[in-house]
Amino acid sequence: DADGVLADAARRSADEAAAKEGKDTHGDRVVVREPGLFGLKYGLWLTGEEHVGVFLDSRPARELVRSVSAGKRVLNLFSYTGGFGAAASVGGAACSHNVDSKAPCLAAARVNYALNGLRTDGDWRAFQKKDVIRFLVMTAKKGDTRYDLVVVDPPPRFSRNSDWAFEAERHTGQLLAMCVEVCGDTNASILIGLNALTVSD
Repeated sequence: DADGVLADAARRSADEAAAKEGKDTHGDRVVVREPGLFGLKYGLWLTGEEHVGVFLDSRPARELVRSVSAGKRVLNLFSYTGGFGAAASVGGAACSHNVDSKAPCLAAARVNYALNGLRTDGDWRAFQKKDVIRFLVMTAKKGDTRYDLVVVDPPPRFSRNSDWAFEAERHTGQLLAMCVEVCGDTNASILIGLNALTVSD
């Protein structure tokens, strides 16, 4: 069927992106489906990666995103394999834009969208390989795109290929302030996944 063809093409793209970064891991893949009425399918790779492709403990948060996304413009930052973006699209989001600095993760996100029959209708913003900090600064400055829901799930720390040496314990407040700058004027929400025991701001 058409969705199967789309998923196969997306898988090939994920394999090529992984190979370009010197990784031969995305071929060892299984597909799982989350439980529940709206259970999403995800491609997992079980060997050779630090993470398998989806964080199981984020399932309640993905379900929350699905349940509140109808008609909303959703931004998924540090998107990894697009789980929150896919959940938003299943929930009827007007758009879901995924931003991550790693090409293999975005290629895997395309696979996950395809596995769930989710189309982006040629929206180039659906999967963006960018440093999140630079993306937020640029989007706030341009002012032509604003979001109703921002999902931000940063790693505990990052600095490679970024303008910022981020540490969750020290910089979470600053990151959230940057997210506010890309939110719409009314009734916007931010959902943050916090990988730190404490924060100072």
